[in-house]
Amino acid sequence: MAIQSIAFIFSTLGYLAFLGVFTKIHPMLAPLVWAAFVTVFVYFFAILGHLPLGAGLAIWLGVALAIVTILKKPRELVQQGLPSLAALVCLLLPLAVLYRSIPDDFAFLVWDEV
Repeated sequence: MAIQSIAFIFSTLGYLAFLGVFTKIHPMLAPLVWAAFVTVFVYFFAILGHLPLGAGLAIWLGVALAIVTILKKPRELVQQGLPSLAALVCLLLPLAVLYRSIPDDFAFLVWDEV
């Protein structure tokens, strides 16, 4: 479980660093582009019936992008990639707070499932 979490976090950082360094998009836009790309990528594999393969490829693609960014442009990573990581924290912090505010024993009602 810990290895999967570390791979997911490193993959996310890889996507954001790559977007921040190579595409030069705005740092606040990078997490949204990352989320949209990974969602469509995994959804495509789910439609084909290969969801675990798609999820694994999405994670390893992010890890590969992190390695490429670190090796090719380490100086630009500090200048342009770090603001993307800060933007991710700013966007995900409210979601984490809301997630933690839901009680652990919360049960969905029937009308939630319709």
